Amino acid sequence: MFCTNCGKEMNAESAFCTECGARNQNVASCSVSPVSARKHNLLPPIGGALSVNGGVMKFFANAPVFAIVYILFMLPTYYLPYVGSNSSALNALGAAAGAGLNPAFYWHLIALLVLIVAAWFRGTFIGKKWLVIFPILATVFDLTPGLSAIPLVPTAMHLLAIILGVVGVSAVATPQSGPASNA
Repeated sequence: MFCTNCGKEMNAESAFCTECGARNQNVASCSVSPVSARKHNLLPPIGGALSVNGGVMKFFANAPVFAIVYILFMLPTYYLPYVGSNSSALNALGAAAGAGLNPAFYWHLIALLVLIVAAWFRGTFIGKKWLVIFPILATVFDLTPGLSAIPLVPTAMHLLAIILGVVGVSAVATPQSGPASNA
């Protein structure tokens, strides 16, 4: 049997490929998560995290890396508004004058998009795909006129994304066997 992601030969009973960490599609109900598989040395170390075979997601397998990347791209969302990046009035005046939007708006938007992608990768890796909703809500509350005037909502969303993203894997459900027969 070969891995569908990287093509390496793998054991039919193993839950993950030892080369790239992809799930074995032929295992019907896998009760091992990538994080617990890493703890039990079932996956390779994350040293080659930025490899060609889906390594960007492996990069976010490390909780401190996720937290550092998230915080580094979250910081511009706090100091760019001082130069009018999320000011609808300033952007409207610039567009009406033919100068276009404030250039700081684009940097603000890029930082927020990186946060969304980082939370999406981390959420997918740890089994919490809903984690991406927090930076999306922070983006809505940060860039929507009127909602951006509500203090601390983006901060609360960012904190929830960091905390829930660092906490890691939720309880992994183990497959339940049917009723025991005494036959």
